[in-house]
Parts: sequence; C-alpha cells; structure tokens
Amino acid sequence: MTVHWDNEVVINLPPDELWATFIDLFSAPRLPGVSMSLRQTSPGPIGLGTTIQARRVILGFETRLLQTVTAYDPPHALAVTIEGRPFRMVERVTLESVPGGTKLREVIDMELIVVLRLLWPLIGPFQRRRHQRDMRELKTKLEAEARLPATLLAAARSEQLD
Repeated sequence: MTVHWDNEVVINLPPDELWATFIDLFSAPRLPGVSMSLRQTSPGPIGLGTTIQARRVILGFETRLLQTVTAYDPPHALAVTIEGRPFRMVERVTLESVPGGTKLREVIDMELIVVLRLLWPLIGPFQRRRHQRDMRELKTKLEAEARLPATLLAAARSEQLD
C-alpha cells in the first residue's frame, strides 16, 4: 500500500532564504514536523547522494531513519529517500517564487509495512491532519522569525531618535 500526500503553502520569504533554512541540518530540528535530530553521515557538502541519520518520533516511538538525497537543485528542488521502521518513503520538496513569497510544495509517497497497512484507516487521517498542521506552523514560525530582525531594527532606530 502506498500513501500519497501533496501539500502546498506560500511562505513570505524568498526561495534562497527558505532553501538555506531546510539545508541547515543543525537548525532544522527546531522546525515543526522535522526530525528531533539530523546528522550527516557522508563526507562533503550536502548534495546528490548525501546520507543523513535522523531521529523522529513516529506513532509515539523514537525511530532512527536513514535519509539519502536523491535530487538536489538549489534553491528549487530537493528529494530524499527515507528508510526505517515502519516505512520507506520518498519526500520531494520544490520551491517556486510566487507573488507574496515562495510556494513550498511537498510530495510524499510512503510504503507501509503490513501492520501499518491494517491500522492506516484509523491512524492515517490523524497523521494527515498533523502533517497539515505542521505545514501551517512552519509558515507561521518562519515568517515570524523573518519579521523579528526588522522589528528589532525599527526599535533600535526609534531609540536613536529619542
């Protein structure tokens, strides 16, 4: 059984900034819906063939996953194959400049093990809603962080005028 998800969100940031956020393995775990930790296990800069060890909580259990970069086109597209219990999936992310920011499109194709195939009618809708919520929270968090330096700059300017 293959599960297919296709999500889009427009984030008020330029594609280059959004790309840099996703490629920063040290900071990525602070983002909603991302792994608890990411560690590059292959030498060199991130690119095609890079391997990354990830830790995620899946259905309440900490799980270790191996991620392999299978497409890399900065700052437009990234695809990663993710393998580990209880699934194998391919996640494709594309960034497209649009009025109002960057359209982030995420396509996920997930192969489930037998037990999850049986449970999917019960847990699938919950997981789908959670993933959609993570996308909305990602937008909110990144846009708020982008406004923060401008707000601090404005405050500093107003103090200089006083």
